[in-house]
Amino acid sequence: MERIVTPEEMRHADRITTDIFGVDSLILMERAAMAAYECLRREAFCLNEVLVVCGTGNNGGDGAALARILLEHGIESDVVLVGKRERCTFQCEKQLEILEKYGKQIFAEIPEQKRYTTIIDAIFGISLNRNLDGVYRKAVEEMNDLRRMLLPAPKVLSLDMPSGIHGGTGKVMGTAVTADVTISFAYKKLGQMLYPGASSCGRLYCANIGITDRSFLGNLPLIRMYEDQEIRFPERRADGNKGTFGKVLLIAGSMNMCGAAILSGKAAFRSGCGMVKIMTVEENRVILQESFPEAMLLTYTEDGFDSEELSRSMDWCDCIGIGPGLSQGETALRLVEFILANAAVPVVADADALNIIAKRPEILSSCQTEVVVTPHIGEFGRLTGLETEEIKTHFYDVAADFARRFSVVCVLKDARTIIVNKDGEAFINCTGNSGMATAGSGDVLTGIICSLIAQGLGPFAASSLGCALHGRAGENGSAFRSPTELMAGDIIEGIVR
Repeated sequence: MERIVTPEEMRHADRITTDIFGVDSLILMERAAMAAYECLRREAFCLNEVLVVCGTGNNGGDGAALARILLEHGIESDVVLVGKRERCTFQCEKQLEILEKYGKQIFAEIPEQKRYTTIIDAIFGISLNRNLDGVYRKAVEEMNDLRRMLLPAPKVLSLDMPSGIHGGTGKVMGTAVTADVTISFAYKKLGQMLYPGASSCGRLYCANIGITDRSFLGNLPLIRMYEDQEIRFPERRADGNKGTFGKVLLIAGSMNMCGAAILSGKAAFRSGCGMVKIMTVEENRVILQESFPEAMLLTYTEDGFDSEELSRSMDWCDCIGIGPGLSQGETALRLVEFILANAAVPVVADADALNIIAKRPEILSSCQTEVVVTPHIGEFGRLTGLETEEIKTHFYDVAADFARRFSVVCVLKDARTIIVNKDGEAFINCTGNSGMATAGSGDVLTGIICSLIAQGLGPFAASSLGCALHGRAGENGSAFRSPTELMAGDIIEGIVR
């Protein structure tokens, strides 16, 4: 698993490496510059005309060191310093002095009438915390103009973070460099994972420069991400049976909303559980029996449900999913109340269950079992009262606060999904594609998570792995379709072991 760090965590690790372990910051800078040079070669950048745009911080020092390494390999470049020279950090000033001793001129502005083939963005890295203005905004806009106007277009390599992107939120701080490739030093950063920052990064690579997990002195970063080879379903025992592979109870579907129950149930089966029972309104009986005969069925009417029969089903199952297509009527409300008050197994609450909880948060507060909530941005806004912009800007923080406050696993869904437990541990999911923004996709995710819990994974592990598998299924479903054509059923077809 990869660790994803915030700017604060990265700066802390950098300080520990230099101040405690004694690794000189200029050595780290040299390693970063060498890694960037190797990236230029690996990505086949045309190095006939190179522009290196440096800021006054250590990111600028990385850029200046890269310009020197290029020179050592016989490659000339124009080096521009954005900002006042007297504001340079010690390390940046040192690298600029070395360049000057090699005879390089340091420009104060980007030279005109040059047909650059490669642009190196080394202005801010992860240090930016305010909107760009003045000479910094001008430099970023000029780099983007060169990329847009020159033919052939120069390729842009950003060092650590495209300048103008907030390293912790992915927010565009006024304007931002659009990179073809970003090389992240030591660890990938949260702002590179979240949109719109992820779009500005282009292809993202991470380079080892000598800062390791040891530099956190035991207080490891809380956010992780699955690596490709780890995204797989649990091993299936050869001597198992339908009972040992897990039993899921899904309370889903309402009149004219039967599809949500079918999608969740089929996703649960395809993800490996042995048995699925669907509790839904009586009107859905025939549809389910004809289209989904593998599922067992328990029905109720809008006048009410049989609590004793439901209790027996709750005792039977290993996980309960509630909410997809449920409606928000009085019976649905009583179902959500009953499940959260009496469940002895983990509960996954989605869709209408969340809308009901938003109106009656005390239902969640008093729950005694483990709960996973899976809101998208709109549902999370209803749960918390937060505006969309606030949620997107503080994506991890708001999810972590909700998980801690209600002692739940919070799966906050967007183009990137973050999964957080009550202790603040988190996974960020970057699998999937835009085609998954389609009706029923969330129902499929609910089924996958329920299935993994029923098979024995804990709610946090099942939610984080389930999101990765869900995204991978969406990618597989797009193998023969464009994202525009993708439907939730295609995602289910993309679930492969």
